[in-house]
Amino acid sequence: MNDLKAFMGRHVSVALMFSAGKDSAACLKLLRPYIDKVTVIWCNPGRPYPEVVQYMGKVKASVPRFIEVKGNQPEYVKQHGYPADMVPWEATPVGRQCVHREHASYRLVFPHECRWENMWRPALQALQVSGCTGVVRGEKLTDRPLALPLEQHFEGREYFRPLLEMSDDDVLAFLGADLPPGYAEGLTGSLDCMTCTAFLARNPTRLAYLHKHHPEVYREVAPVVIYMWAATSRHLDRVKEALA
Repeated sequence: MNDLKAFMGRHVSVALMFSAGKDSAACLKLLRPYIDKVTVIWCNPGRPYPEVVQYMGKVKASVPRFIEVKGNQPEYVKQHGYPADMVPWEATPVGRQCVHREHASYRLVFPHECRWENMWRPALQALQVSGCTGVVRGEKLTDRPLALPLEQHFEGREYFRPLLEMSDDDVLAFLGADLPPGYAEGLTGSLDCMTCTAFLARNPTRLAYLHKHHPEVYREVAPVVIYMWAATSRHLDRVKEALA
């Protein structure tokens, strides 16, 4: 807490990079004593959950400055493909130009390509025009990978990560009942895009949550995930055969 007090003392205006996750919510709770200095920046990636939009409305009403910036995830998926934790080569841009027997049913991209275009880049652009010299982010050492930028000082701003040494359980205990949408039902990560098909290991119950609350969207997502599983399984089987 002393480090946070010192950080806030060095800056007149501070940005909180906010998502629909527990870590962002914990940062906001920590920053409440300094809220007059804080600008909350939320990047709406383009196809948010309705419950997240409602939650962000409550956050906006509780802070003096709130900026919403938007990505365009639906158009990105249409042009480039769905994000996937493992991408079979035939689903890549180069692979889709090749003729082979295992035709890719869906276009797939690596997850951070989609996240960069629809979340990180718009958020950094908003930060550049905000006038804030300090930035608070909710990354922890238990998160892999950490979000960009990694440096404490980047493009003339000081970055501060007050949760860096905390665990997920520490954050949940600190928040108590002040949980973002989904966590009370067992989610372990934030609800970003409704049609996100990546980061499944980090938030393994997200598909079940989508199926329960938004079955019409689940019907769009499920075939993509099934293709990802089938295509990567074929490649892994070949690797096993080669090793055997």
